Amino acid sequence: MIDGILLKFILSACIIFVILYVFSNFSYSLNNEVIKVNWRIFYFIPFISSTVKIEQIEDIKHFEFKKDILKPTQVFGNLFIKKGVIVTIKGKLFSYNIYLTPQDPERFIADVRLSALK
Repeated sequence: MIDGILLKFILSACIIFVILYVFSNFSYSLNNEVIKVNWRIFYFIPFISSTVKIEQIEDIKHFEFKKDILKPTQVFGNLFIKKGVIVTIKGKLFSYNIYLTPQDPERFIADVRLSALK
């Protein structure tokens, strides 16, 4: 009985993961004050919209699998599809990481760093 419930739970979790990350689209817009993240399921159903203030960014760098995979990170990007960036944010008590997958990671990093200087 418990094995059947556990199997259903694991299967449900896998289906939710596939829907939320594989069949999703993440878009990012940047201005001088914020990075806006839009998360859509099945490429057109709005799911989450979030903003990150440029002034709160401590660091931005390319995602390196060996170094960054085990760090606690909020994921706002397709994990297995694209090259990503890690944005380190200053929180009230501690810093935290956000994983993003912009179309052009090099340009995105340069644009964020340029916005932080303004």
